[in-house]
Amino acid sequence: MPPLTATVVWGWIFDPEYGLVNWLLYNITDDAKWLNHSWLFNPWSFFMVLTIIIVWQGVPFAAFAFYAGLGQVPGEVLEAASLDGANGWKRFWQITFPYMRNIVTGVLVLEVIWNLRIFTQVYALQERGGITSQTNVLPVYLFRQGVGEIGMTAAIGMVMVVVLVILSIGNVRQTLKHEEL
Repeated sequence: MPPLTATVVWGWIFDPEYGLVNWLLYNITDDAKWLNHSWLFNPWSFFMVLTIIIVWQGVPFAAFAFYAGLGQVPGEVLEAASLDGANGWKRFWQITFPYMRNIVTGVLVLEVIWNLRIFTQVYALQERGGITSQTNVLPVYLFRQGVGEIGMTAAIGMVMVVVLVILSIGNVRQTLKHEEL
């Protein structure tokens, strides 16, 4: 689902007046404090809503990647370990995880890179009621700095590029090291 569409839907779910979350909490607790409760006004709850959106969008990729990786673990090796008396934890840590190490590393690095560049979700939530100065992330801050502060904007952009390059180099080195073994 496109990020803006997902954010709009989650914005409706957490809407102060008509949101599903406030309605459920009011009906479960019978406490009137949940009526017209703004989830986006407080920075802590703003980032909680943002985390829910980001995790919801990132889970399918990770799940499919891990599922595909589990298909690459040889069943014969798992069966042999089971016959040798290895319990589930030992089979996971000594057989399954080493086979999936590259996939786990790749997924983690990709998710970190993708989450370092979130813009649409934060910007859309800020437009729905978040306090801009207290809920910025680097890409949104970079955008809001804009043309007025070219030096600061360029510095922030370069820091983001350096962090992403370091993460990418680490991922490539880790993958090449394991492929050589």
